[in-house]
Amino acid sequence: MEKKLQEIDTWANMGTMRQFQIELTARLADEEDYDVQLEEDTLRVYKNEKKGGFLGIGARKSSKLVLEMRKEDERVIVQKDSADPEFVDKLNDLLKHH
Repeated sequence: MEKKLQEIDTWANMGTMRQFQIELTARLADEEDYDVQLEEDTLRVYKNEKKGGFLGIGARKSSKLVLEMRKEDERVIVQKDSADPEFVDKLNDLLKHH
């Protein structure tokens, strides 16, 4: 997974955090329900899920952090402890199909 995180890191550092947020949002649009948020120098990706309920009625919505990146010393760094391996694989595949 280390190599895949480095590839994401390389993509993120090709432009600004705002540009990468737009890129991620566009690439994840056709995928499951993801939310890409940028707050100051931190970019977070959440996977939104519905749990429980019957036929979608009464389901509870929850969000799970699947990736976090921070800008440190003019460089974007992927926070390894927040990286979900399944999401990292999916994101790498999406970025390779550029």
